[in-house]
Amino acid sequence: MADPAFYRYGNLPETYVPAEAPNKLGVEVPYGQRCGNCDYMDGGYCHKWTEFVAVNYWCDTWEPIEPLSSSDNEQ
Repeated sequence: MADPAFYRYGNLPETYVPAEAPNKLGVEVPYGQRCGNCDYMDGGYCHKWTEFVAVNYWCDTWEPIEPLSSSDNEQ
């Protein structure tokens, strides 16, 4: 399988690296953080960088997923 970073279109930051250590930039990724559990992620698409990303990668703009409030469930 090809390296997901190969498919970059120029929108992703330099810190977009594999979540496992060691990575090519030597960036230490905080435990448990990866694109797959970032609030910006939606079905493989990052709304922060307007780019498709790999779930097992990480960047330094990672945000925890915000839980739904009870008002979000009301219709």
